[in-house]
Parts: sequence; structure tokens; C-alpha cells
Amino acid sequence: IQPFARCFEMKEACYAATPAIQLAKDYLATRPNEKVLVIATDTARYGLNSGGEPTQGAGAVAMVIAHNPSILALNEDAVAY
Repeated sequence: IQPFARCFEMKEACYAATPAIQLAKDYLATRPNEKVLVIATDTARYGLNSGGEPTQGAGAVAMVIAHNPSILALNEDAVAY
């Protein structure tokens, strides 16, 4: 990562990864030679015996998003991911 890389945080639990990917896609539309690093994490913690306890957990992913992907490509006409 270059020393002049820009960085900012998006919040909204696990959903924040979706607008981060959309923003990266829009950024790369005008800068096809650049790459974007998206790091998404979520930790859900609920009290014992609460209604949310069965759904709690944690996850994380790091994605390098580029104009010419090698693993996954987004549809140009996609409105949701």
C-alpha cells in the first residue's frame, strides 16, 4: 500500500461491505489502472438467552478490487449485490 493511499471507514454492521464495493466499482470506472482494497468485518454480540443469541458471530474479508478481476466479476447492469 502506497504511503499516500486514502482511507475511510463506513459503518452499518455487515451491510457496509456492499456500499464499499459499489463505491470501489464507481471509483474504478474512471480510474481503470487503480486498485481498491476493501476490508469488511462484523462482530455481532448479544446477551445470553436473548433473541439474537443464535445469530451472533463474527466474520471478516479483505478484497482487492480491480478493473480486470481474476476471481469474480460484477455485472455492469447490477443494481444490488
